[in-house]
Amino acid sequence: MLSRWDKDPTVRLAMVQRIDPNHLHEMMADPEWSVRIEVAKRINPSRLLEMMSDENWGVRLIVARRISNEVLGCMIRDTDPSCRRVVAERIDPSRLPEMMLDENWVIRREVARRIHRRYLSPLLMRETQPDLLKILENLINGRT
Repeated sequence: MLSRWDKDPTVRLAMVQRIDPNHLHEMMADPEWSVRIEVAKRINPSRLLEMMSDENWGVRLIVARRISNEVLGCMIRDTDPSCRRVVAERIDPSRLPEMMLDENWVIRREVARRIHRRYLSPLLMRETQPDLLKILENLINGRT
């Protein structure tokens, strides 16, 4: 494991920034979150699946931005709202109904903007956030 080469996280971070992205998988479990974030930014996207459950939300946020849409659905229930918002922005629209009842209204707003029209009325019936109610009413009436 490359992380054992130096105890100083700034040195390991500098290593991550220079090493071949195909060899970064050795540093995915580095104890320092800033090193793992840099790994998530540079690693081959096919290896990102292994970082989807990282303990640090910043790492998962980068993973959500870079991971392929085919596996993005695994992050629908992420604990961090920032990660779920990226998922709502990128996921295939057919998966959006799974996010309609998210506790975060910003995520529900993104879902409302992208979801098929047939789901807007049920969303409107459940919604309590005034700003989102206006957006839903406008979308239902064909205004944006």
